[in-house]
Amino acid sequence: MKVLVYCGIHEGDGLSTRIDNEHYDMAFGFDANPKKIENCMKKFGDRHNLQLYNFALAEKDNEEVEFNVFESWDASSSIG
Repeated sequence: MKVLVYCGIHEGDGLSTRIDNEHYDMAFGFDANPKKIENCMKKFGDRHNLQLYNFALAEKDNEEVEFNVFESWDASSSIG
């Protein structure tokens, strides 16, 4: 089974390129900005093998960290 985990889907262009040009049995997309997830859910709503999540991913585990979600479409969200 070929699985794609895509972190930081932004507007979905990079994700779209990957899932349109390569065959994945399942794909998971993550972004911390709820507006970006909402827009991508509309854009990719017909894809049965894609699940989108409004979560931040980090290497930290069981540790509380400050996470900045930027409203700008140009900026990336970040830890710190």
